[in-house]
Amino acid sequence: MSKNKEESLHELMAGMKPRGKEPRNAGVLDSWIDHAEADFGIAASGRVRWLIASTVITAMLQQVVDDDNACRFSLKGGTLLQHVFGLASRATKDIDGIVRGDLDEFLELMDERFVSGNWGPFEFARSEIEQIRVPGKSICPRRFVVTVSLRNKTWRKIKVEVSPDEGMAGSAQEPFAAPSLEGFGIPTPEKLVGMAMCYQAAQKIHAATDPHDPDKGYRNNRPRDLVDLVLIKQLSDSTGHPSKSDIKRAVVDIFEARAKEAVKADREPRVWPTKVVVYPHWANDYLAAAQAVDLRMSAEEAAEVVNAWLLELDGA
Repeated sequence: MSKNKEESLHELMAGMKPRGKEPRNAGVLDSWIDHAEADFGIAASGRVRWLIASTVITAMLQQVVDDDNACRFSLKGGTLLQHVFGLASRATKDIDGIVRGDLDEFLELMDERFVSGNWGPFEFARSEIEQIRVPGKSICPRRFVVTVSLRNKTWRKIKVEVSPDEGMAGSAQEPFAAPSLEGFGIPTPEKLVGMAMCYQAAQKIHAATDPHDPDKGYRNNRPRDLVDLVLIKQLSDSTGHPSKSDIKRAVVDIFEARAKEAVKADREPRVWPTKVVVYPHWANDYLAAAQAVDLRMSAEEAAEVVNAWLLELDGA
């Protein structure tokens, strides 16, 4: 097994000697990153650049807090899974999160942070905010691009998607250690906060089991979620976290919350228990996602594993 599979990217970065100084420009930072990725055995992968950029953006977003000083933004989706599973996860280029409280108010407070603050040598700006139309949603997610600049020069642009709270998902937060950035002369956040893994599982279960009937406006293009569910199941089985009972509670909560929205939108509500159906159009995307994490299962085999797990969850 190669070094980069034995050690997580977090562990590799934690083992770097602190620089003791900030990078004086983007070129210097990129040079440091190139050397680190070569040492880690992942040369030119882009993983370290993305991890640094996503970490500092997340740290800025999580400076928007409520009256109890709890952050209102929690990481979720592929971004969170990269922190949990490291190099064994699918690579993603976006940041995905859920927001507690009023979404528009959060965005206003986020803008204030971007204008008034920075993170080490980095400054931040965002593009125009786009509303993502989701059938059946009363409050739609928002999407925008955050530009990370170093000494007034653009270093990275990362797409960010923020979703409104649903059920208790936004309040179910789990802090985790941020990757060490000291080896690149950048301050390391004290911690990052993710949506609880039981809710991560619940949202992916709902998405992966969506119906597919384009004539009626239902499309299921979520083969990647099937791969992620296999990984989450393996995590739950090996560590006991999230527990089956916690996942079931989260699943019931998400299905009930989305069913209420569906009824309001005059759409057919989804019900639990449910199961994954593998559709022919999944073939290429599933294969790419499975190969990215070295999952040696066909889509049908993965669905069989996940569906057996869903039955176990229903009985938990």
